[in-house]
Amino acid sequence: MFKSKASRTVLFAIFSSLIVIFGIYKYNHQLSTRHGVVRANIIDVAPQVSGVVTAVNVKHNQQVKKGELLFSIDNSDYLLEVQTAKANLANVEQQLLEQDAAIISAKATLKNAQDKYSYAQSNFNRIKNLKQNSFVSTNDFQQSETDLNVSRGNVATAQAQLQQAIARRGALGADNAQLMAAKAKLAKAELDLSRTNVYASVNGKIATVNLNQGDYVHPGSAVLAEVDTQNMWVEGAFPETVIDGIRVGDKAEVYLMSDTGVGYKGHVSSVGAAINSKELPNPGLISQLPQVFDWVRLAENIPVNIHLDSESDMSHFIPGQSATVKILK
Repeated sequence: MFKSKASRTVLFAIFSSLIVIFGIYKYNHQLSTRHGVVRANIIDVAPQVSGVVTAVNVKHNQQVKKGELLFSIDNSDYLLEVQTAKANLANVEQQLLEQDAAIISAKATLKNAQDKYSYAQSNFNRIKNLKQNSFVSTNDFQQSETDLNVSRGNVATAQAQLQQAIARRGALGADNAQLMAAKAKLAKAELDLSRTNVYASVNGKIATVNLNQGDYVHPGSAVLAEVDTQNMWVEGAFPETVIDGIRVGDKAEVYLMSDTGVGYKGHVSSVGAAINSKELPNPGLISQLPQVFDWVRLAENIPVNIHLDSESDMSHFIPGQSATVKILK
């Protein structure tokens, strides 16, 4: 049986193909992958104000704690801005005091005008009664009427002046627009001054220092990179053929390529919602052809994120490291 060389060759080819297909099948259905990578939040540290760097307090690969001073910017101009804003606030407060005094004076003027109007009204009524009985002259009557009209006009003028004084003063207390604007300028100046010192926002490790004393920095331009060592995870690429068997919360084990003898416990925190597949349309909305072999179709890989347990020692983890990920069932 299968004595001919051709028959043995065909049998060997079939057997080899079956082994390869079986190997691919096992690979596509195993709940482990060697295609894992350590991930972490990389924080781009950028100043929020511009200026000359006066001190750099960190170096490459240095551990830092949240709130630790990273670098400082010359604060001379910002100190002047604070002083100017304080002077402006004091000036506004003085103006408000003067305007308050003007309102008090206007109220007193109005009260005096109203008192004179009341007297003129009473005097006019008295003389009017006397005039009807011919006890006063026409001139006296006309003079009392003139005095009444003048006092009435003085009241109207005093009321208008009071309203103008109140309008110049604006709202009372903290709601006054002039006061709010002056306080806002001071707050902004003090905020900018505080931003001349840049601090670490998290516990982590400085990965990159692209900064030297004397450099001029601009707002929003990153000069340091910090690895958030308290927010690290492992991303494993699993074939789509096994994804249905992986659930959020499943226990997992991670082995770093740098030390395959140590396993780190964790659990599945998320399963990828999308993949960078050639099956997806390109930006031109023209679908790309799938990668197809004559005898087998390779499964796409889907990212599965593994969150390591709190007791795991992650001091050896470096973002970008290779890792093996096993899902424990």
